Amino acid sequence: MAITSNPKLVTVRKKAAVFPTVCPHCLKPATVGIGIQSDEKLAGYYVLFTRWKYSTIRVPFCSAFAKRMRRTYFTCLSVAFGSIAAYIIFIFATARDVQGNEAAIVFLIFIGISWVPTLIVRPGRHIKLLNCTDDRIQFEVRDSTYAKMLAVLNGEIPSENGDERKDKDDGQASTA
Repeated sequence: MAITSNPKLVTVRKKAAVFPTVCPHCLKPATVGIGIQSDEKLAGYYVLFTRWKYSTIRVPFCSAFAKRMRRTYFTCLSVAFGSIAAYIIFIFATARDVQGNEAAIVFLIFIGISWVPTLIVRPGRHIKLLNCTDDRIQFEVRDSTYAKMLAVLNGEIPSENGDERKDKDDGQASTA
């Protein structure tokens, strides 16, 4: 597995991408589709609401990664609610007088700490949907082998250096 610190940019010049039947995480056979989402972009600002635009696509991952991801989300949710319940029980058991701002800070700390594992176990660490237009889809892929397979499968020629990155400031492709 050739996971690099410099993700490879893969551009698919089609309306729909065809993915390899291997997992982008471990390169084992992929059986479960997991949705990945592009970053939200401001599409419009109105008086009563703001409209955001994003794209979502399902990428095949191995069942072990999907199981690990589900288990992580369930564990984080359980820890968050369990720690809040334990804090409430502690407050009632000790008859403490808790101010509103203290309870809010403790609540935010519990939620923040309990959701850290979801930042580690997520599909976006392995393949990220960058940009979708009517004629092309861009992905940022961590594994160079998977990036080559994705490019070849969609009729693209993979670059030899594979270090093309999209600058977010000016939208130009550059080599690192």
